[in-house]
Amino acid sequence: MLLFKATYCQFNSPLIMRFIFVLIAMFSVNGLTGQTISGVINQYSKVSGQSSCQNSLIVSNPEYFSIEEDVIIIQMQGAVIDEADNNSFGVVSNYNGAGSYEKGIIINIEDDTIFFKNNFENTYDFTGKVQMVTFPNYQNVTITGVVTALPWDGEVGGVCAFQVLETLTMDAEINVDGLGFRGGEKMEVSGNSCSWLFESSSYFYPNTSNESTSKGEGISALIKSKEFGKGAQANGGGGGNDHNSGGGGGANYGSGGIGGRNNDPGLFNCQGVHPGIGGKSIDYTSTRAVLGGGGGAGHGNNGLSTGGANGGGIVIISGGYLEGSNKSITSNGLNANTTTGGDGAGGGGAGGSVILNIITYGVDLSISTQGGSGGDSYNEAYTRCFGPGGGGAGGLIHGYNNFSSVTTNVLGGTPGVVTGSTSGCNGSTNSATAGGAGNTLTNLSIPFGKGAPDCLTVGGREVGLAGLKVYPNPSNSFFTIENQKSRSQIIELIDSKGALIKVFEITNTLKIGETLVPGVYFIRLKNHKSVQHKKLIKL
Repeated sequence: MLLFKATYCQFNSPLIMRFIFVLIAMFSVNGLTGQTISGVINQYSKVSGQSSCQNSLIVSNPEYFSIEEDVIIIQMQGAVIDEADNNSFGVVSNYNGAGSYEKGIIINIEDDTIFFKNNFENTYDFTGKVQMVTFPNYQNVTITGVVTALPWDGEVGGVCAFQVLETLTMDAEINVDGLGFRGGEKMEVSGNSCSWLFESSSYFYPNTSNESTSKGEGISALIKSKEFGKGAQANGGGGGNDHNSGGGGGANYGSGGIGGRNNDPGLFNCQGVHPGIGGKSIDYTSTRAVLGGGGGAGHGNNGLSTGGANGGGIVIISGGYLEGSNKSITSNGLNANTTTGGDGAGGGGAGGSVILNIITYGVDLSISTQGGSGGDSYNEAYTRCFGPGGGGAGGLIHGYNNFSSVTTNVLGGTPGVVTGSTSGCNGSTNSATAGGAGNTLTNLSIPFGKGAPDCLTVGGREVGLAGLKVYPNPSNSFFTIENQKSRSQIIELIDSKGALIKVFEITNTLKIGETLVPGVYFIRLKNHKSVQHKKLIKL
């Protein structure tokens, strides 16, 4: 970018003034004002595995991607947890790639298989919901309407990611509130199944049970026949147990809050002393990006409970300078709803993750990954104390530089309270607790694969080199390359693993490869529209 600085020089020459005017006009045409964006700017595809090449991914929607395009590869779930029916349930024993992410650059696409410039930095478990997200790259860009993401649907979504080489101007916000892991679904049991004598104290139940309700979603997928119960599923909040207790809050950097109890006066009345446990905090000693955990649902048997709230999504931005008139980036967990009568309330969603590889921030930027509030319980003027929901935890804000000029909010969400009760518990949380605070981290470096690719394939989509003629091929001595363009061209000679051997400038005719050992090689030609390869076979 050129910078014009006023001096005491006097430009009296009309020719000089005209020259300056032409320069300014030229740079305006070439994009100093930049592009504008709003809405959902990414495409998302499920990743099902790899081919025989380690630098490849098999995707559901290859049509979303192009050669030389940048992408984000990210594993959403897959963590292994303790499944014992005790207070260790839900503790992560192996992250197994959950939360791992990196940038990749596409070098070729063959049917549903995409090949990358480098081998991957991370190891991914493709049963853990790996997705590939486009990573648009802008010179200068202005946000004119709210930029957001598709909500996480159990396979893809929840991520907003883009790059800006120079200046990001925010005239509207980036908002992925509630687009993360989903809260436990409101599930109502039929009738009054509780027992005043026997407590429902287990950490998990099947989803057909009357003794509990839905857990919130997290980095460990829900386990068959253990979908209900107070135990927190990694960073997803636990569901309230029978009878009418509140759900636990979702977690991220902080832990989720515990749901509130249900107290019913009378010796033979049902109690709800096993509310949902708050989600487990995420270990960020390794570089990760995680969706905010969903809150657990409150237990209900009268159709009056509320489900857990969704967690916040993920924002990944790489750029030079951030400025604008309305600079807010939010990835908050949602608040759980208040019950409409005598049942348990859901837990709040956890804040998500905001990843900012930004060199310089302007003033007045605010970033929030706050946890959502637990739901209140409305008691219909009874002497009961139905269980409120626990608060969702605060999320992560991770940046390249410190945030001294930025307003950050990583607070945990507040617990719900008892409302409408004639008992002394009215206005209290009845043991529900707030979500733990999140954190801000610095020294961010977005992971990017290193080293030569495992293999380079051009296969079914191979195209001839425009303007170049290569012969003989195969050859037992050298290859002759004729340039059929009126201008010189730059070509690269690479080996079968994609390692660069030599760069050539060809004007007319060039002979190469006489000293190459027998094997397969490629010559690569780049222009502003595409990358083209031609396979060479040395006998």
